[in-house]
Parts: sequence; C-alpha cells; structure tokens
Amino acid sequence: MERPNKAPPPAGTDGLRALHEAQQALRESALRFRAAIDATADGIHIVDVETMRFIDVNETACRYLGYTRDEFLALGIRDIAPGADLARLSALYRQLFDGADCEQSAEIVHRHRDGTSIPIEIRRRGVVIGGRRLAVNVVRDITANKRIEATLRHHALQQSLIAGFGQQALASVDLDRLIARAAAVVVEGLDAAFCRVLQIAPDGVTLVVKAGTGWAPGWVGLRLDDGERLVQQVMALTAPVVADAAIAVARLIAPAMLAEHAVASGIEVPIVGSSGTYGVLGAYACAERGFAAENGDFLQSLANTLAAAVDRARAEQRLAYLAQFDTLTGLPNRSLFLDRLAQTLTQAQRNDWRLGVLFIDLDRFKQVNDTLGHEVGDRLLVQAAQRLQDCVRSGDTAGRLSGDEFAAVLSNLARPDDAAIVAQKVVGALSQPFELAGQEVRVSASVGIAIYPADGLEPDLLLKNADTAMYRAKARGRNSYQFYLPQMNERAVERLQLEGQLRGALARAEFELCYQPQCAAGGAPSGLAAMLRWQHPLHGPMPPQDFLGILEDTGLIVSVGEWALRGVCRQIAGWAAGGLAVPPVALRLSARQFHQPGLDTLVVRVLADTGADPGCLELEFTDAMLMHDCDEAMGTLRAIKALGVRLSVADFGTGCTSLTWLKRFPLDVLKIDAALVRGIDADDGAEAVVRAVIGLGRSLQLGVVATGVDSDAQRAFLREHGCGEMQDGPPLDAGACGRWLAAGGQHAGVLR
Repeated sequence: MERPNKAPPPAGTDGLRALHEAQQALRESALRFRAAIDATADGIHIVDVETMRFIDVNETACRYLGYTRDEFLALGIRDIAPGADLARLSALYRQLFDGADCEQSAEIVHRHRDGTSIPIEIRRRGVVIGGRRLAVNVVRDITANKRIEATLRHHALQQSLIAGFGQQALASVDLDRLIARAAAVVVEGLDAAFCRVLQIAPDGVTLVVKAGTGWAPGWVGLRLDDGERLVQQVMALTAPVVADAAIAVARLIAPAMLAEHAVASGIEVPIVGSSGTYGVLGAYACAERGFAAENGDFLQSLANTLAAAVDRARAEQRLAYLAQFDTLTGLPNRSLFLDRLAQTLTQAQRNDWRLGVLFIDLDRFKQVNDTLGHEVGDRLLVQAAQRLQDCVRSGDTAGRLSGDEFAAVLSNLARPDDAAIVAQKVVGALSQPFELAGQEVRVSASVGIAIYPADGLEPDLLLKNADTAMYRAKARGRNSYQFYLPQMNERAVERLQLEGQLRGALARAEFELCYQPQCAAGGAPSGLAAMLRWQHPLHGPMPPQDFLGILEDTGLIVSVGEWALRGVCRQIAGWAAGGLAVPPVALRLSARQFHQPGLDTLVVRVLADTGADPGCLELEFTDAMLMHDCDEAMGTLRAIKALGVRLSVADFGTGCTSLTWLKRFPLDVLKIDAALVRGIDADDGAEAVVRAVIGLGRSLQLGVVATGVDSDAQRAFLREHGCGEMQDGPPLDAGACGRWLAAGGQHAGVLR
C-alpha cells in the first residue's frame, strides 16, 4: 500500500522559522557581546543620554567598584561619582552626537562600595541604537599608575629638599628656611590643605608651630596651649599616625587651632634625630580622606631629612660655641675675649672713654690640682668663674684665657681707680673659701690692671701689660692687685731670663745648701733648717724668694727637691762621720714633691744611698699641703714616720689647719710662722696667736719652734711664754755650720 505523502507546512511557516532563527541569532549575538565585554580588562558601562541612567555594565566595571551587575544598574551616576555635575555631564554626553566632540577622555574619581576613592581614566563614545542615544564609557582603574606617579613626584620633591639641604654643605644650615620648604613640599606632594612642623621647645614641655602652610595668620610661630600633653604624645610617636575623621583629628590638633580650621583628616610622623625626638611633621585635609601607607613613607622621608638638618645645625652651633666659649666655665675663651676687647676699644676710641683690662691668676691653684685632683680643680674653676662674673657689670666682659688665668674688660671708666675697686672685689671674692669634695679649700688671686689709653692702644698690648702687672702682684705676696708700670716689663724680661737660666742650673751645679741654726735655751744647738741657694753665674748668690716660684711654675722643683734631699742626707752622714753630734736637719718639701707618688720610697732610697741617720732628718710641710687631701696626707706621713724621720708643720698659725686632723697627723714639731714672730713687736693680735700656738703645741705634746726671730724683744717674749727653740740668725754654709756644731753653738757670729 502506497504510503501517503507528508503534509506540507501550513501557510506562513517559513516566516515563523525565519523569525525564530533571527531571534536565536540575536540571543547568540547578545551572549557573544556579553562574553566579549565581560572579558575585556577595561570597565564598560553604557548610559542612556536622555535619562542619565546606566542601562548596562560589564563585570570589570562592577569589580572595580565592588558591586554586582544588578546593584550597579540600580545606582545613579552620583552614587559612584559623588562630586559629579550632572548638568555639565549631560552637556558633554550630547556633544558626542553633534560632531563637536565625538570622543572624550578624562581622569575622574569614583567611589568604591567601601567608601574609598579610586582614580579612573575614562573614554566616552556615542552610539545610536534603535533610535536611542547611548554613551559608551570605557573606564580603567589607574590607581597603580597614580601610585607610581605619586612615588616619582614624591621622590623628585624629596630630592629637591635634599638638594636644598646639600647646597648648604659649605655654609651654615638655614634651618628655618629648610623647614618652611619642607612644609611646602608636603602640601604639594600630598595635595593636602594644611601642613605643619611642630618643634619641642627647649623647655621640653612646650610645642611650637615652627612652620606651616594653609593655616590662618598668627598660628605659625605660636606656642600651643596644652603643650605638655601634646609633647608627651609627640615623644611617644614612633610611627605614622593617621586620623581619617574629624573626631580622630581632635587628638592631634589643639582645640583652639582645630576650631579655626575645617580639618577633617590628617597624618603625622615623628622627627627623630640622634638626640631623640625633635618634633612632628603633619599633613591635613578638609575632607575625610584615607591617607595611604605611601603617604606616610613620603612624610617620614621628609621628616628624616629635617632630623638630619637639625642634627647638623646643632653640631654647627656646638662647634661655633666651642670656637668662642670655654666649655668648662661658659665664659668667653681667649679668642672671643680678644674680639670683645677690640670692639670695646673701638667704642672707647670713638667716645674718648677710659677702659680697664684686668688679668687674674689664681694663686696656688696647682696645689689644688696636685692634691685634690683635676676634677676638683675643674669645679673650683667653675665657681671662680661665677664669682668673677658677679664682680663685673653686665656690660663688661669676663673671660677665661687658659688654665687658671682669667681676664675682664671694664668699659667706660670714669677714672682709673674704678678699675682698682673692681680688682679689689675680685680679690675679695676669690679669697673666700670654696666648698669642694666635702671640704673647705682656699685659694687667692693676683690681679694686674692696665688702663687704656695710658698703658696701650691695642688689645694684645693691653692684655700683655695687665699680665705683667699680675706677675708683679704675685711677686709682692699674692692676694692683691697691681697697676701696670712701664718698668714692670723689665722685670718680666728678667723673669723669662731667670727661667731659661734655671733650666740648666742643676746640671751646672749652681745650687747649694746652707743651714740656719736652731737654738734651745742657753744657745745649745737644737736643730738646723736647710735652705736652697742659687749661685747665679752673673749675679752671685740668690735667695729662695727670687727663684723658688719659677721652679714651682715650671715643675723643676721636683728634680731640684730630690737633689736637695740627697744633699741634706749626705751632709748629715758627713757630719756624723766627722764625730759631730748632729741635731735634726729640717728640709721643707714643695707641694709637688709631697704629692708625687712614691715619696716614701724616694726617702728610703736616699737614706740607704747616703747612710744618713733617719732620726736626724726632719721633713717640713705646710698646713695647706696637709689639708688639701687629709686622707692622702695621713698615709704619706705615716709611711715616712715609720722610717724614723721627724715631721714638722711649717708656717703654722697663718693657714686653716683643722685641729681635729692636726691631732691625728703623726707630727713632731709646730713651727710658728715668721710673719707672726715679726708681729710680736707691734701687733697685739700676733702676740695672742703666738701664745695660742705655743699652748696648742704643749697640749698636743709637740715641739714648738719660732722661725724668723731677729730681735731681743721677740726672744724675750717667746721665752716668757714657753717657746725655748728658735731659728735665729742668718744661714751658714756647710763648713761654717760644721764649726758651729763643733763649738756647741757658741761664737757662731765669729765662725760665719
């Protein structure tokens, strides 16, 4: 059976198929379009120009801002671009279709779903589909590009700041200018509304707005209220602090400063140098802005540059200070003193003024250094400098020239005697006791005065002549002042010549020893006092007062003193070998000898070398030598006493010996100062002191010897009050002294 034919499609079927195929093709095209735009690396969103609404968006654009497609299509333009001007944007879109601007490009800022801002590069083109005008926006997140650009810009700005710093390498750092430049760089580099540099003031409890940009007039240079709290906050700052809201900013900025400025966010970093935290560098914005980590890095690099500049500026200030001021006392040093003297001289010449120059030297300061040590000596110099400063007027200049030498310039003197008034004040102030190392120490001062114009017209000459006058004051007993006289220069030249000649005197055997007899009641020998003489090659025998001070100042006294000790011990041994009864022979030691390490060892060696009887050797010390360091003196005296050597205190009655310590020292004899003995004839006060010393010696069971006796009245007074031993008469050479001993002290005048 023949199968029937298939029925033909109803009329119109071809048209439906064609429609179906077209719809399928359209869907496939839309899918391909969707797949294409979603795969692109750029964001795409399509805007209806008439309604200004999004009608499509790709996945990349959604990912940029953190939305799904449905969420994005529900947004308005201002939701992703809060600052957009819709009227202006609409006009730009229309220009895409009128041929005036068929393609546009710009850089804008979009807001992410989390509120952060994202820099966007946008390109716009217009298309017409189904009669609808659409703007196709191709957008690209340029955050990375902007970060690179910012890094490069920051680097360039930082380098410009460093270059400005480096250009000052050969000159002083202009710190204020550099800090102001840094503030400007911060504002430019971070696009900030404000910048400020806070500095911790020298008082350590105040913050100062050292520099700033954007603030109202009057804030830069102002000390901040509540500075102590803010200083503590700055000192604790070790890393960048970001305040991304106004509430947080209130913790950074003082209320009064915040009230005047619409600051909503900020970032601050510490300025930390070699000496600690110097301050803080901050940038601030009017909008609530999230400052990124790279912003903190940029700020910190600038802060580090500022810290380096502060370090160098402080180093320069320190060097400048060291170049002009004495680091120990704070007084002007020699260089600055001479400069100020020259300036004062210029004023004196212009105004026809008198001007005085004082040259001040501390008497016996070397003894303080030798006995108590340099640390205590330094403390004495500091106190002496303060006393000197208190003696001069505010317009005058006091300075430290070197060691224990000071000077002062006295301007506009009404008469030369006004300089003497100041000099006397200085002498009086420096003679007062100093409290050092828990004990009372006394020094004095010798002051020389030179007056402009009579004594010189140049700074160096005036200072030289004042120095010469000071040496004259020392030679006349110290603790006094002297005006310069032209003949003093001759004496100064003589002193220099003597110093040069003394340096070879020991090697040339020009020193000799002589001995002053010491007699008991009835004239019997009770002792001898060894004295040094210098046989000057031109002037003959010279007394000790003419050269001992030079030996002390130059340090030659140590070698000459050892020579004298050996000479005395050899003489003792020689007299004993000749069958003479040798009484104690006293030799006074200098402060340098007494405080020289190993003095007891030296005495042992000399006694062994010479064979002298230790009981015939008596070493003299002044009370000042003993009291400078009582513990050290006690150890030295005990070590020498253990050898069998006698010990005595010379010039007793004029110093400041502590009676408590005197009782503890292992002494044998007190020797009354010759000045007190000479005062017996005319000074009731001297008599009282002599009587007291004699009584003290008896109570301590010590021998008492009066020195410098030269009149019958003195001898009678001393015998009447129980002092039977006296150093009497001129010194004898060794030969005459031997004959005096052989004669039992009789007929000394014939034997001399």
